[in-house]
Amino acid sequence: MTDIDPILYKKINNTHNDINKQCFKVKTHNLLSNNKYPSNEQQDQLYQQSSSILVFEPFRSIFAEVFNKNQQLNEKTYQLEKKFHREHEIYIKDLQDINNHLYTFVDQYNDRLNKDQIQIDEVRIENQHLNKQIDEQIIKYNELQSDNQHLNKKIDQIEQHYQNHVKELESNNNHLNTSVEQLTYQLNNTIIQIKRIEDEYQQQIKEINQFQQQAHEQQQMKIIEYDDRLNLYKIQNEQLQQQIDTQNIQYNELQNENQIFKEQIKQFEQQNQQDHQIHIEILNDKIIQLNNKLNNYEIQIKAMENENKQTLFNFNFTHL
Repeated sequence: MTDIDPILYKKINNTHNDINKQCFKVKTHNLLSNNKYPSNEQQDQLYQQSSSILVFEPFRSIFAEVFNKNQQLNEKTYQLEKKFHREHEIYIKDLQDINNHLYTFVDQYNDRLNKDQIQIDEVRIENQHLNKQIDEQIIKYNELQSDNQHLNKKIDQIEQHYQNHVKELESNNNHLNTSVEQLTYQLNNTIIQIKRIEDEYQQQIKEINQFQQQAHEQQQMKIIEYDDRLNLYKIQNEQLQQQIDTQNIQYNELQNENQIFKEQIKQFEQQNQQDHQIHIEILNDKIIQLNNKLNNYEIQIKAMENENKQTLFNFNFTHL
């Protein structure tokens, strides 16, 4: 009942009620209108025909409407089937396109898979080659490690030699400092003596002025002699001062070279695996050069000390 149109359902109910009313009227009319009653068989046939006509006649418009609706439904069904077939064909075509695309994609994927497999084989071969190279590099590394240990032993020996040399240099520096202090002390003594000589000279000038009339020529010669001695002492003093300045400069240079030498040793420790033999030879040459310079400085200092002693001796001897 839920599938029937409500308006059509209402018409069917109304028709059913009308049929019941008509049947009641026919029965009453047949009973009252004729005194001659027909037979029971005829009466039944008449009743059946009348009932059939009365039953189906009210349904004519309903059947026509039902037929129209059925035709409309058939038309809609045909249109829907036609649309369904059309959409189904489009869907099938789309599926075929997708299927063709998938076949193409599968072919491309297979090609790429084959190429990838070739690359994998190449990479596997290359990996084997690299593993072989790695094994060779490990052997070389072990050899280098052994060489490095040997070099470290040599470096330790060189460092020990360097420490000993540094101690020797420090001792030489202390000796140089002592020598410079002695030279400075001697220079101060010389300056004091020169000052004393100048004072004596001034005193002699005063004496010469006082006794000028008595010993003019003798005092004049002494004055000249004192002037010469004074000039000589001044020249010697200037030379000694220059030598001391030179020694100080050389001492500072030696200190700088020593500092540079220490920095080079540090660099050598940081780069002990690169050009170690050449660097060691350079350091040995520098050590030899520094030793030679130190020996030269010691010789010069001894010469200056001897010269200073000789100068003081000559001065004392002359003064006496």
